Amino acid sequence: MSTHRWMDRICVVVIVLSLIVTILFMNGEKLGIQRIADTDAEGYAGSEYFTENDLNGSWDPSEAVKITLCGDSAKISGNGAYWLDGSLVIAQSGQYVISGELTDGNIVVDAARNSKVWIMLSGVTLHCSDDACIRIDQADKVFLTLADGSENSLTGGDAFTENAPADGTDAVIFSHDDLTINGNGSLSIVSSALNGITSKDDLIITGGTVSVTVSGHGLRVNDHFRMTSANLTVSAGQDGIHAEGAVVIQDGNLTITAGDDAVHSDASVLILGGIILVNDCYEGIEALTIEISGGDTTIHSRDDSLNANGYTGIEWGGMPSPGKDPPAAEAAVPAENSASPEASSEEAFHPAFPGGGRSGEPPAFPDADRTGEPPAGEEMGSPPPFGEGSGPEQENRSDSAEEKTVVSVEDTWILISGGRLTVLNESGTDADGIDSNGNITITGGTVLVSLAGNSGNSALDCGSESGGIAAISGGTVIACGDSSMAEGFGPESSQASILYSLREAAAAGSTVTLLDAEGKEMISETIPYGFSSVVISCPDLVVGQTCTLRIGETEEAIEITSVSVTAGEASRAGTAPGGFMPGSP
Repeated sequence: MSTHRWMDRICVVVIVLSLIVTILFMNGEKLGIQRIADTDAEGYAGSEYFTENDLNGSWDPSEAVKITLCGDSAKISGNGAYWLDGSLVIAQSGQYVISGELTDGNIVVDAARNSKVWIMLSGVTLHCSDDACIRIDQADKVFLTLADGSENSLTGGDAFTENAPADGTDAVIFSHDDLTINGNGSLSIVSSALNGITSKDDLIITGGTVSVTVSGHGLRVNDHFRMTSANLTVSAGQDGIHAEGAVVIQDGNLTITAGDDAVHSDASVLILGGIILVNDCYEGIEALTIEISGGDTTIHSRDDSLNANGYTGIEWGGMPSPGKDPPAAEAAVPAENSASPEASSEEAFHPAFPGGGRSGEPPAFPDADRTGEPPAGEEMGSPPPFGEGSGPEQENRSDSAEEKTVVSVEDTWILISGGRLTVLNESGTDADGIDSNGNITITGGTVLVSLAGNSGNSALDCGSESGGIAAISGGTVIACGDSSMAEGFGPESSQASILYSLREAAAAGSTVTLLDAEGKEMISETIPYGFSSVVISCPDLVVGQTCTLRIGETEEAIEITSVSVTAGEASRAGTAPGGFMPGSP
């Protein structure tokens, strides 16, 4: 009997403890209990852009395994790595410092699935003729750190041989798992046949000076690409950056020369800050949604500079829509991808408007932390315990029809809330400066567009055929292009704007000046390329005033009777749906 009583009491205690644990689990955060999560874990679904480990490019290498590459072999001091058939294989989690040269070999990470691996490149020169120079077969996450002041070089071969892995390896650095590049050294990646970096998971760059010169994609990412505090230069025969997930640029310097898109995402592009210079490309930034809330972005393109590309039909063989010239198939990779952002900024169309256009707040997002501030993250601590080890993707360019995902106008947009955007296109035909298949919304910042004005080029183009609108509520805009397809901001705007069409095209180098009723200059800028229409707006342009628009030696007084005013030779100009019609006041 006593035994049964004790068993009953034990059962009651177990039930009570289970209820307590359940209550704590469900309400722990309300009770002040902090949840600990491995923010570097591959399956982690938090909204942070960068973990503390991502940002730590100066970890202490004193306890790391030391490895010296010796031409066709390696000297290894410590456990967790071995040499096999021309490859340095890292098979366990931990920290590794690598220096020296391989004449024809590579570094392979093949560790347990839950392993975190830290690799510091401290003066590494590596050539691999038939495989990736660095190949990550398996790990949870790899941190590739460029040691302070070090120079590191990776050179891929002309093509893979039959000995190459059959896992889609197509890049000088190829990773099946999450990869972070950080540190304060430099890394050069060169190949005449491959992508620069391919990651089947996330790719994060938070430091260092990284140069990529390849014939394929510069960076090819299956999940998300995020960048901050780095100097990244990409010269690519195809896309500069191509991600299936989101692209987030928080800070740093990014310079791109590309045969196709400079930055392409199948999802979204978010620019929070940094200096971005696109020297040459077919299209500049292409994604379902494009949002700019900070930074200084300059794009030289041959087609659309910004393209929010929601699509609802059939696209033939993956080629651009009818009327667009495809990118040149023979696009060469320049030997020198020219000037740095600092050197080029003086040459670019780069005006300084009052206020600098930097007061706009980042857009609000319901499902993510978009403040741009890195999370506190976990401390570096000691590395995890050692664990146990364990053909190029080409775009479809055929002539067959390819059904595209149906995307509504609500799912694709361009939002500019801060920063500075400069768009330049001298040679394009039927190209757009800012092109959205949905809405174009400007709430802050400075936007400057100059397209050749005699080739059907539209400075602004919203998805009017599917109900899209163009609206402005803040910031400064001068957008110049061809009047035949010109669109301005619609009545949904809360800040006044003018769409002005010229009887005769203005010459390249003409100055556009907007004066208030008292003759005080509100905006003045020299436009690089000839144009026949201009969309202009600034916070000082208000309904009820009369202003003067001066283009070159010609000027005209314009009465601002509404938030959307059309003036000049308006019979050729268009408008966003619901907006002002040509010839209306």
